[in-house]
Amino acid sequence: MKSAFFLLLFFVATALPAQGTLLTSVVNSEIEIENCARINDREVQFGPAVYGEDLVFLTRPRVGNIDPLTRKTYFKLFRSPLGRDGMPARAKKFSVELNSNYNEGPVSFTQEDRVIFFTRTQLDDGATIEDLNGKANLGIYSAYRAEYDWAGVRALPFNGRNFSNQHPSVTPDGRRVFFSSNREGGYGGYDLYFSDFFEGRWSDAINMGPDINTEANEAFPHIHPSGRLFFSSQGHGGQGGYDIFMVDLSGRRWGSVINLPTPVNSPGDDVGITLTPDGTRAYLASDREGGMGMDDIYMLRLKQGITSLQGPEIDGETFTVYDGANSRRVSGAQVWFGEVDPSGRLPASYYSFELEQKAGEKKLVPVVKPLGLLAPSSLRTDREGSLRLELTVGKTYELRVYKDGFSPDVLRFIYTKNGPSRPLVMTLLPNNCRLVSGRIWDVKGGGIENVPIQFRPENCNAASISTSTDAAGNYEICLPMGCNFMAVAGRPGYQTGTGRLSAEQLAGSELPVFDIALQPEGNVSRRGLNTVDAVLSLPGLNFFDNTAILQENLSPDLDLIQRLLETRPDVNFLIIAHTDGVGSQAELLQMGEKRAEAVRQSLLLRGVENNRLRTVSYGNAYRLRQCTNCTTADFAANTRLEAKVIGW
Repeated sequence: MKSAFFLLLFFVATALPAQGTLLTSVVNSEIEIENCARINDREVQFGPAVYGEDLVFLTRPRVGNIDPLTRKTYFKLFRSPLGRDGMPARAKKFSVELNSNYNEGPVSFTQEDRVIFFTRTQLDDGATIEDLNGKANLGIYSAYRAEYDWAGVRALPFNGRNFSNQHPSVTPDGRRVFFSSNREGGYGGYDLYFSDFFEGRWSDAINMGPDINTEANEAFPHIHPSGRLFFSSQGHGGQGGYDIFMVDLSGRRWGSVINLPTPVNSPGDDVGITLTPDGTRAYLASDREGGMGMDDIYMLRLKQGITSLQGPEIDGETFTVYDGANSRRVSGAQVWFGEVDPSGRLPASYYSFELEQKAGEKKLVPVVKPLGLLAPSSLRTDREGSLRLELTVGKTYELRVYKDGFSPDVLRFIYTKNGPSRPLVMTLLPNNCRLVSGRIWDVKGGGIENVPIQFRPENCNAASISTSTDAAGNYEICLPMGCNFMAVAGRPGYQTGTGRLSAEQLAGSELPVFDIALQPEGNVSRRGLNTVDAVLSLPGLNFFDNTAILQENLSPDLDLIQRLLETRPDVNFLIIAHTDGVGSQAELLQMGEKRAEAVRQSLLLRGVENNRLRTVSYGNAYRLRQCTNCTTADFAANTRLEAKVIGW
């Protein structure tokens, strides 16, 4: 492919037809590649995109308007149904509304295929908008799916008359679009950029920086739901002119750029990869040896899903569980495997919330639930007592493990370039009992802390066993099998609560959950009322530097807020933004307002009711660090977000 390729959607007639026999299937241990022969011909096919059960792509129709530069028809969009084997069948035109009189370009779809983003030649009163060299400039457009076709075509506001934007790839929620552009201020010819949809409009284009962009050209971005970005580049080295690369954007820090292995890349030009949501198949365009024409579309079967493409930063490690009594491996142990975010928090589903009161301040603090109150995990150790884990360099993980007849245990580690910071081995101590979890709660409110609970055996000679609730009202205890128990719970201000746990319940297939509700005596206040004005710290909300653009995939506290709102439908939150820096108080207040609103908008898109969220910005009025000559670290410590309970 030649340099003009960028000006004409990367594929032009100056490319020479590939020579050799038809490539049907090349296999390595993890990836199979096959030519999509039913849609390829001696011309150019490129820009594949998965659209429901179809594949959308670009090619030149045999009949149509002629491009004076190539003396061939303009590129148009086609769609092909995908068979059960993933191979596309005979193609037909994709859309009447989206096909103009000039070149169309690669497309991308939001979740459920409701909105399309696509490349198109920019026009002004029917005439092409050209650069100083007379080349038509490209722009990115969107449209929504109507009853019979696409409608509401509109240009995105970051298009320009003096440069091209092309190859959009939109996140499933439609809030961020990645694209390639040759605008001024980049690092090379074409760079990768992104724009975020915020407060009803698209932001200015943001360059992805020198770790991704080079002095050459980067194009054809594809953002996968896993947070991995795939793109084609001339400047990162590799096997051919354009190779396909991957970078993990799901963490607080972006991962390293990884060159994908053979047979994804070849000595030819390989561009425009797209993956199915489950990561088991991918499609790309290539002019590699053995093709049918100038550029063909190929299908990849990824035997291990997206991990088939993993590079040095994404690796697999084996975790093994042993019996502490005899050093034998423990099969069938249930494993809860979670990533720990930089603030030290596990995924939101691990938490309930406790009220902490000190020096007149109220705080809501996430408390990790007992194992029995977590959603059951599908992960189990195999017959060898092992479990294969997919890990990313630089991230922290936690493993919680339980099997009947053993005490549960926890292992937390960091995965480094040299491997795990601790051996991925756990020894479980035998314990002839069954784990029981539950909650002691006020019939008029939430969980009750520091409640003593005694389990008294009724039909065996076992001794009574006692425990007490944590600050969120949760408890965990291990009870011997084969007994019926009477549970007694009580504390001053509440009537004693009781309940029976049978041997059959104790021996069930799932870990037993046993709750007791307590009735307040006299005028005991409902515990839940005390949480009004309590503040939940939100260190896991992140924005791009000096902007109000929320990095949603790097903001796990969105899940935390959403979970609390879902579990307590009678609570409302005030989202509070504190901002500090070198700007004026008015500028800091404005930035805080935008950041708090960005959080609110994100939660609304997740289904939270509008009347449950309010926002406020305090600028730097409530500094954590009082300083005169403030440092960057001081500003960072003072800049934070919180959620305050304003109704329960």
